[in-house]
Formats: sequence, structure tokens, C-alpha cells
Amino acid sequence: MTPPSVRLLTRSVRPGGKVVLRVTDRGSGVDWPALLATVDGRPRRVVYFPGANRAEVPVGVPGRGRHTLVFTASDVQETKNNENGATTLPNTRCFGTTFSIR
Repeated sequence: MTPPSVRLLTRSVRPGGKVVLRVTDRGSGVDWPALLATVDGRPRRVVYFPGANRAEVPVGVPGRGRHTLVFTASDVQETKNNENGATTLPNTRCFGTTFSIR
């Protein structure tokens, strides 16, 4: 089992715009209610479009320039895992990147 795949689709957005990501999972699927995002350490709402495998994160109104996005995605099976063994691999991807506001 592997964690979901996350890819940044927009590297530059306008103030008040949205960062767009592609989020997929070949196994049990993306646990979309559990998607989390922060912009510069502040929590942001995530809107997921399962048919398009697309997530949108509103950036709010931080100033122009470079900003940090941390996005966490789990697969549906992750919520069913209850093993505490040393060999258990979590199916969660923590994706960190930067983007700019122009």
C-alpha cells in the first residue's frame, strides 16, 4: 500500500485565489473529509472534487511573494488501520511546497 499522490498544479495565484492540487490514490481512494491544509502555518479549508481528483485551497489574503503550503492526504484504508506494530506504514502523505502570490 502506498499513500495518496499529491501534485501541485498552480505555483502562482492572485491574492484571494486558490492553490490547486491533484490528489489521487490507486488503492482504497482518497479520504477527502480528512484532507488538511495550512498556508504559512494557518489552517485553510480544502474543497475536493473526487471526479476530477482535484483539491482547492483558498490562500486568503497574505501579502505578495512566496508562501508555504503544507497539505496532508490519507487514503480511506488509513482510518481503518489499528495496528501498532513497528512495521506498520501509514498511508498518509504530508506534502510541503511553496507557491507565490503575484
